[in-house]
Amino acid sequence: NNVSDVCFVNDAVFKEKKYEILKNASVFIQTSRSEGQPVGIIESICCGLPCIVTPGTSFYDYVKENNVGYSCELNPDSIAKAMMESFNNQEGLKEKSNNAKKCGSKDFSWETIEKRTIEIYKKIIEEKGELDE
Repeated sequence: NNVSDVCFVNDAVFKEKKYEILKNASVFIQTSRSEGQPVGIIESICCGLPCIVTPGTSFYDYVKENNVGYSCELNPDSIAKAMMESFNNQEGLKEKSNNAKKCGSKDFSWETIEKRTIEIYKKIIEEKGELDE
């Protein structure tokens, strides 16, 4: 197999086409120098798709701590090693996929996001009140 036989690079895709691609993928790879809120990674995790990420994605620690993919450095050797591990260790990939499904519904459900948003607003309001006094 060549890399082009197992690895596909897509331009931006949306709606049903995006979820069809995610459903048929084995891993989602996002390497980035800087990323605020990586929606692609969140969507992949919610679909149970293990991710290969680099430190700039802001999900590097999350992926490692929750065992939902592979955290690697932003260099070709490290990324290739993560890709090969995902390809050669199907049992480990399945475990990461199951963990991703659980984390997706636990950490990124609308209910969870709502609670976190309210907590943040309350904290801002409390801090603002302290500043005004």
